[in-house]
Amino acid sequence: MINIKELQSYNNVEANVDGILLDDKAQKARFRLLGPLGKAYNIVVYICSSPSYIARFRALAGRIIPMDNYTRWNSWFKMLQVLLLLKAYVKEYCVEFKNKLYKDLLDFND
Repeated sequence: MINIKELQSYNNVEANVDGILLDDKAQKARFRLLGPLGKAYNIVVYICSSPSYIARFRALAGRIIPMDNYTRWNSWFKMLQVLLLLKAYVKEYCVEFKNKLYKDLLDFND
């Protein structure tokens, strides 16, 4: 069951909740509440979390997936559009890093 209050706090994910700064694990769990979109977001965040991860994905796909941001209203759309365009490479990347991305792996139902 999706908790609506958790989803409404998307804009505050990097901010604190009840005075407590959310750690990386809590942020990922919160995005998973969005379902497949949140899982896709977590995959992109993982890819962009390290220069070596970015280099590995760029070697596979020839480009990177743009991250969302707060200043562009269509940044989620752009991120998902490129992710779908490169889905074969994303899948290959996820298989390679399945030990780290196992909670965010997208399946046929997603």
